[in-house]
Amino acid sequence: MQHRKRVNTPVAFLYFGLMTVLAFMVLVGPSAASAVSANVVVYGSGVYGSGQSQSGNLDFVASEWDVSPFYISGPSITQKGSSIKMSNLSISCQNDAGCGEVTIAAYLSGLTNPGVFTVSLDGNFGLPGFNETTLGDSSSLNGSYFAYTYLGNSQVGVYGNLRGSYGSFAVGPFTSPDLSAVGSPFNLVFGVTLYGMNYLETLSMENSFNINVNTPTSVPEPSSMALFAGGLVGLGLLRRKLYKRE
Repeated sequence: MQHRKRVNTPVAFLYFGLMTVLAFMVLVGPSAASAVSANVVVYGSGVYGSGQSQSGNLDFVASEWDVSPFYISGPSITQKGSSIKMSNLSISCQNDAGCGEVTIAAYLSGLTNPGVFTVSLDGNFGLPGFNETTLGDSSSLNGSYFAYTYLGNSQVGVYGNLRGSYGSFAVGPFTSPDLSAVGSPFNLVFGVTLYGMNYLETLSMENSFNINVNTPTSVPEPSSMALFAGGLVGLGLLRRKLYKRE
């Protein structure tokens, strides 16, 4: 009568250990995409400390800014699924003679190429605590938004104006041109510019500057999958040899 005799325990541990290490190397090794990094910059004419920046990975939350005559809090740069959002941004003018131009921009690197992306914004502009309907058109939002990448020496993406009287606003969604030729990793710049604000006027974007893009994944490349499959076959053959007939 024939029966199989299992080899000793250390050899079995060696077999399962090799399989675990190989699987780990394939799934989280060189084929895994790098993390997205964010660099947020504030700049503009007449802004103290123009060009200040803060950096981090998603999810990024800016700390305090020293950018007189503006008071700026935020933003948060967060990622959920295929959407990247700039939120919790507040920009207000603290100069009784008015404030000049200011831009806040986020530079993201390490994205996978989305082919196309979509952009939408919403927020509020006015004097906090005042009745917007009684103020009427005494002042208005005068700015722009942008979301672009580089194709050669050209900036390609989505641009538009932010115009309107005091109150809430919403724009988009707008779709970018096909950016497949840019390749990966994909870099993205997006943000808002205000061309002038009166004393205490505030732009608040508590909810969103949404950009729907593809984000990095850890899906193994085809070559890695082939390596993984070959390794499993080899380990299977090794396992057969770990048994002997008496």
